[in-house]
Amino acid sequence: GQAARPEVAVVLYPSRSELLATTCVPLWTGGIYDGVVRMALGTDSPRFDAVYRHELFHAEIDYAVPGRIPAWLNEGLAQFFAGEVPKRDVMLDRMLEHQTWVPFSSLEAQFKDLQEPSDARLAYRQSALMIDWVVDEEGETAIARGISHLVGGQDRDQVLSIMLGREDVSGRDLLDYLEER
Repeated sequence: GQAARPEVAVVLYPSRSELLATTCVPLWTGGIYDGVVRMALGTDSPRFDAVYRHELFHAEIDYAVPGRIPAWLNEGLAQFFAGEVPKRDVMLDRMLEHQTWVPFSSLEAQFKDLQEPSDARLAYRQSALMIDWVVDEEGETAIARGISHLVGGQDRDQVLSIMLGREDVSGRDLLDYLEER
């Protein structure tokens, strides 16, 4: 229900190393939206297309909800809309095995501050898992409900509860969902 962004600038760098050197982002970064979508050429086509859709989502959501969207929601939705399906992998298996998760409050800030690729991978995997959880439990309309909550200026900390339609959502609930998958 949001108006589409009128335009977005895209800069394509001739190589990944030039993207990294120019933007000063962590080594694990495939693209970035910093007011401009920035990506490297030379990536294989399916991966390039997914990264492009991912970064364009960031541009659109930044226009719709400037500065209000938690990083986990921003990154989880970008993966969802780019068709980047979270695979059950060693990262998620370890979450279950050790009965641990990244605290939701730790996923509020931008992920570009994460330097270690494994930390970034876990933050992205958990964020994608959280969106899958929402869609599996409440359908895609729950995404619109969460975005409307944020557009209305409501509490960012409550958006997951709003999307899931229940109070006091915890990491334990996320692990229960993961266990059922």
